[in-house]
Amino acid sequence: MKTPSDNPSKDAQIAALSDEVAQLKHQLDWLKRQLFGRKSEKVLADNPAQSSLFDEGESHA
Repeated sequence: MKTPSDNPSKDAQIAALSDEVAQLKHQLDWLKRQLFGRKSEKVLADNPAQSSLFDEGESHA
């Protein structure tokens, strides 16, 4: 029966591919968060006090 140490080139290739899979999973998770995650730019509700921020600047000028 062969053990993992019987073929070091295959072991190295498996390790490299495992690292690549881990990196790609990390990248995919980041991309999913960017695409589907919470956005700070979303308008949550109309705030009547917010519109007055622009009106005040014009009235003092």
